[in-house]
Amino acid sequence: MGHSAPQRSTPEERCCGRLAVVERDKLNGPAARIKRIHAVDLPRGAAPEGALTVLPKRLVHDVLPDLRATKGWTQEKLEGFAVAGNGRVFAVTDNDGLDDSTGETVFLDLGSRRGMFGRD
Repeated sequence: MGHSAPQRSTPEERCCGRLAVVERDKLNGPAARIKRIHAVDLPRGAAPEGALTVLPKRLVHDVLPDLRATKGWTQEKLEGFAVAGNGRVFAVTDNDGLDDSTGETVFLDLGSRRGMFGRD
């Protein structure tokens, strides 16, 4: 069986999709430290046999400054985010509605999808 020369490709050629991941700590108020959105480019095709490859994540938005800018209590849970039909990215917190909660839920406009994730 012959071998061919390795083919070089750009990340866009190797990537078939992108996964967005919310990273958060379990802290609220002034102790809160981590409320971030990362992107992970997903490779084309099946995973290779053997050991799994750890895919690198890329920080696309640190939401903590946005939460603090509201001048309210910084919620523990950055619960999720969505890209609207007009390309705007929105994030929401969850206060769990517990007795020790302020009862606030924060809904943030984080900007454009292209500004956050780059390409379409």
